[in-house]
Amino acid sequence: MIGALVSLVALISTSTPSSAGALGILAVFILGYIIVVVLTTFLMYTVSKVIVAAMQLGAARKPAAALTIKRAYYYASVLGLAPVIIVGMLSVGAFGIYEFGLVVLLLSIGCVYITKRAL
Repeated sequence: MIGALVSLVALISTSTPSSAGALGILAVFILGYIIVVVLTTFLMYTVSKVIVAAMQLGAARKPAAALTIKRAYYYASVLGLAPVIIVGMLSVGAFGIYEFGLVVLLLSIGCVYITKRAL
C-alpha cells in the first residue's frame, strides 16, 4: 500500500491528466483502488475484532467469530470499487441519485455473493 501511495502522489504531482494520457489515468485509478482495498481490509478486520471482544465482555453466550483477514479482503475488494466507480462517473458528469443507487446495488450483489460463496 505504501508503494501504491508513493506512486500515486508522484504521478499526480508530476503530470497532468492530458500529459499522462490514458495509461496515466488508468494508473491513478488502479493505485487508488489498491490503497482503498488495503485500508478497507484492515479497517474491517480491526473493527470486527473490536466488536467480538466487546461482545465477549458482556455476553453470556458465545458471540459470532470475527472476520478473518481473507474474508475482510474479499469484502474490501468489492467495496473498494465504489470510490473508483464514483470518481469515474463524476469525471464524465454522469452521477446522480439513479447512478448512486446502481452503484449501491452492484456493491450489495457483490457482498451477498461473497457471503454465500466465500469460505
